[in-house]
Amino acid sequence: MISLEKKKPTHSFQLTNEIVSKGSGVFLWVVIVVSNLLIGLRNRDDISDLRKRLLIFPAGLEKLYTHMLDQVRVFFQGRAFCTFQIFRVLLGMGGEELMVLLFIDVAITSTLETAITATFDPIDPEEVQKKCTHLDWHLKSHCAGLIEIHNMQHDSERVSYLHRTVQDFVETGPVQAWIFQRSEADFDPNISITKSLIIRMKQVLPSPYRHSSDNNLWQIALKELEGIMLRAEAAENGGMLKTGMKFIELLDEADQVGTLFCAQTCEQFVPSKHWTDICKIQPRQGASFLAEAVSYGIRTYVTTKLAEDNTIMLRSNINNLLLIHAAIPPYGRVLLSSVCLDMIKLLIRFGVSPNRIWRERTAWQRILTWIHEYGSGLGVRFLLDWLEIFRVLILSGASLETTCVSNHKLDHSGKTSTSHTVLDVIEDIFGKSLPKETVEIFWLVASRRQKNSRYELAKIYPEVPTDQVVQGNERGRALSYESGRRKR
Repeated sequence: MISLEKKKPTHSFQLTNEIVSKGSGVFLWVVIVVSNLLIGLRNRDDISDLRKRLLIFPAGLEKLYTHMLDQVRVFFQGRAFCTFQIFRVLLGMGGEELMVLLFIDVAITSTLETAITATFDPIDPEEVQKKCTHLDWHLKSHCAGLIEIHNMQHDSERVSYLHRTVQDFVETGPVQAWIFQRSEADFDPNISITKSLIIRMKQVLPSPYRHSSDNNLWQIALKELEGIMLRAEAAENGGMLKTGMKFIELLDEADQVGTLFCAQTCEQFVPSKHWTDICKIQPRQGASFLAEAVSYGIRTYVTTKLAEDNTIMLRSNINNLLLIHAAIPPYGRVLLSSVCLDMIKLLIRFGVSPNRIWRERTAWQRILTWIHEYGSGLGVRFLLDWLEIFRVLILSGASLETTCVSNHKLDHSGKTSTSHTVLDVIEDIFGKSLPKETVEIFWLVASRRQKNSRYELAKIYPEVPTDQVVQGNERGRALSYESGRRKR
């Protein structure tokens, strides 16, 4: 540039003024444009060539970002926009440990085959360097430098947007639609991140712990596996899951990795048990990885596994535990009752019974106890969903004679009892917030009892007209409840 200034000082001065003028005081715009002009200087451009380059750049940051993306070679655009989606999901997940070069490069480049065939060994340092160098080239050539690496020569290297305004630009609806349209077919960023998490468990996490005496390392594994399940859940519920059996294979591999990691790092791990049981309370133990898929609402996996083996539901422990995992949220998980309801309907379709006994209790009894203990803290939206769960379970044959497992106080009486019935729970949890819907569920219980009564009476006294069957106590309770509600 010094040489060009000597040859054409006036033109050089004009170029500088044009940059400043077009930048309109936006320093970042000037930085980005100058960095692009430096590429021209490396290519031996003269001043006139540099001015032509400058004319191409639109004024304003958003227009400049759009222009930069448009300049990415068509051949690279599909992978480029996949990278933007991966990065966006990672930012939403939080966690600085995932924003490192190695993890992101693996998420971009891994396939189902590499995730499954990767060995359970620490990754070679030279391979790490190769992947970091590849990512640096990829971000510059595919993503127009809008995502960049910081401190690449240090252990603290991280990947981030060029500037916060880039994130604002990428997050806008039109840009997201534009990125989505140009991403590769059948692409889901959550699946890519799941592959990277599996490879991370196999090749990155074992490195510092191979000779460690820390007995709590299995907690790291459980955290990683929870991340895998959350990404699988996001892929399932995001409506973009098109990978079919590959998705099933990927989750099966995650299950295998969980077993291997816990076997190496957890003294509490017993090979005869499953790794998913390590942190669970006793009533939730014994249903293995399928129960985890149920708990996270991963319907594709559950449907495939139940369809492949029609004997699964014949086992009392599985039958009982799958319904428990579908309805009762484990500690630390947000209650997603709409997903819960879909999963319960799916299990019923495959033959789950709310009345199968396992460890002296039915799943329906545990569900009844849980909602009676915690239901009063739920909002109206969740209560509506739970009332629908009650309706589905009652229609599928849940015993109307079931009572709660543990002691609770009945709000409407103030008394403590060990024999709270289904109707007690319905009135106690739903009655105040959803009086109309509570009456309807009372009538449903009464109708089911009436149907059973007619059937039994017809067998004993076939000559008695069924319309003379006396209405059950539940029907009277519904009428009484509705009458009281109207008076109030």
